[in-house]
Parts: sequence; structure tokens; C-alpha cells
Amino acid sequence: MYSFSKRQIICLSLFPVSLLLLWLAKSFPNYTECIFSNFIYKIFAIPIHNLTALFPFSLAGILYPAAGLIILYLLIRGILRIFRTPAANRKARVWQFAVGWISAAGCFLFLFVITFYCNYYRTPFAEQIGLSASPASVSDLYRLCTDLIADANTYRTETQEDSARSFTLSGSFEDTGREAAQAMSALAETYPVLAGAYHSPKPVPFSAALSYTGITGLFSPFTFEANVNTDVPAYSIPATMCHELSHLRGFMNEEEANLIAYLACRDSSSADFRYSGAMLALSYSLSALYEASPSLYWQAIEALSEPVRRDLNLNNQYWAAREGTLQEAASAINDTYLKASNQPDGVKSYGGIVDLLLALQNLEKPQP
Repeated sequence: MYSFSKRQIICLSLFPVSLLLLWLAKSFPNYTECIFSNFIYKIFAIPIHNLTALFPFSLAGILYPAAGLIILYLLIRGILRIFRTPAANRKARVWQFAVGWISAAGCFLFLFVITFYCNYYRTPFAEQIGLSASPASVSDLYRLCTDLIADANTYRTETQEDSARSFTLSGSFEDTGREAAQAMSALAETYPVLAGAYHSPKPVPFSAALSYTGITGLFSPFTFEANVNTDVPAYSIPATMCHELSHLRGFMNEEEANLIAYLACRDSSSADFRYSGAMLALSYSLSALYEASPSLYWQAIEALSEPVRRDLNLNNQYWAAREGTLQEAASAINDTYLKASNQPDGVKSYGGIVDLLLALQNLEKPQP
């Protein structure tokens, strides 16, 4: 009969402990906010973020693939050992193999929960800043779109163009990353819940290939790095940087990360960021308006300036050229993960920013 070692017993017990922690986090979001998000999480996130910031490249881009290869090697080696074991001892070897992997999974799950995952159940950012999403009329949505179009048109005149007359960043990726960190730090002065160290996001290795999955940015658990796809149309990069940095503060829900990114960009001193934030909000708002009233959608976009139209057309062409099975598979995986992470709308959660923008509009610019 197989006997468990003390280490294996501890590791296996971490499964129910992790599930209990998740139940507590889900059941008591105020305590999750106070104990986990504002205390336990910061114990890990801030020091490790400061440490990984010392490396100019993405550690996650190296460590994760390396970990995957090591796991694959150990898995194959373990299976081969089972087949090489004499038949009389094979059952014990299988049991040993299974217990070892389940123990390792228990440790990983516990670390994932205790350093990161409980944030999905914290008090929403919108609630913390006094935003309450409520049903809005189509006219409210139309007003939001026209306001954002006016902003985008204005900000676009303050930015630079490349030889193809498309938006281009005024500085390097590194310069933009430092500006993103500054924008988030500045926003934290208005919303102290966002306070903490911010360092520049890092470029994703093989960004051009990553675009075929439809991914523009990644936040890395364990290394606490904001990683950004550098191959995408340039106007989306500043807002994506702020989006990923918002995850560093433990706001994991995508619609709230988008809202934080919009606010950080809107209040930035950089025209690149103001334009990027306006375009982030505008893209989701126009999609919502088209679903609600195609006629008002076509009426609204007549006000788009020619430079903004060029940028939107380039963006549409870029992503259309990368549609395919890989992007569909990546979207399905992300959808499943988000639904399992307290975001029942899945990938549609990104578009939830529109409800928050409407609430913000009613708060800042109420109808006369």
C-alpha cells in the first residue's frame, strides 16, 4: 500500500485550502478587498514588480516557456518510467506518478490563489469611486459617442504621423512605457486605491506572432509584469499599457481595467495617451451604438475626421488579416477563463466599459 510523505500530505491539503480561500473571497468581497487586495496581494506584487523591473526584457516571456518545456520533459520522463517498470511494480509507479503531479498542482493552485486570483472577487473599482451603472437610453449612448468622436478628432491633431499618414508614437516604446507609469501614478492621486509602484510595461517577445491570437497585452502573475504587444497599430499601445498596469493594482475585471486605462489616458499630459484613451472608449461605444441603433451609428461616424478614419481603417485591416482558427481558439480559451473568474460575460466583459462610461458621463456631464 502506498504511503504519503509529509510533504505530499501538505501539498494535497492545499487543494481544499485553496477552494476554501476562493469561497471566502467570493462570499465576502469587502474582506477580500481589505485583507487580500490591500494587504496580502501587495506583499507579493509590489516587491516582485520592483524586482522584475530591473530587467529590460519580459521575464515571463522566458520563464513561462521554460517552465512549459520542463513540465513537458518531466511528464514524458515519468510516463516512460512507468512503461519501463516491471509489471509487478507498475501499479505502485503509476500511483507515485499521479500523487506527485497532483501534489505539484496543489502547490501551484495555492500560490496562484494566494498571490493573484482572489482579486477577481474584490470590491469593484467602479463601486469604490462611486460609479453605478444603470440602464441608459440610446440618446445617452449617442451623446457619449459624439463626445468621444470630438475628443478623438481634437487629440489626433496634436499627434504625429508616419509616412503613410497613420498615427505614430511620438517617442520610443520605452518612452511610452515610462509615460504610462507616470499616467497611472498621476491617476492614483485622484484614486488612492491605485497607489503603488509602477514601472514601464515590457514588449512581448514575438509580438507579430501573438497578434494571430488577437492578444494586445498580457499581465503576468508571479512576475507581476505588464506585457504589451508592440506589433499592433500604434494608437492602441498607450491605452493597452495602462490597461495592463491596472491589473498590477489587482483590478482584474476587464471592463474596469479598460475604464482605468481610459481615465489614466484622458488625464495624461501626453497627446498620444489622450488620443489612445479616446479611441479605446470610442471603439467599444460605437460598437454598442451600432447594435442599439444602426441609423444613429452611421449618423455619428459622419463626424469622424479623416485622420481618425485612417487610423480606424488601418486597425480594422490589421486585425482582419489575422483572423483565423488560432484567434478563435485563443478567444475561446480566454472566454472560458474569464467566465471561470467571476466575469460571466466572458470576452464580452471588455465591452462592459460602455456601461461604466455612461455612468461616468451622467456623473460628470449630466443632462441639463
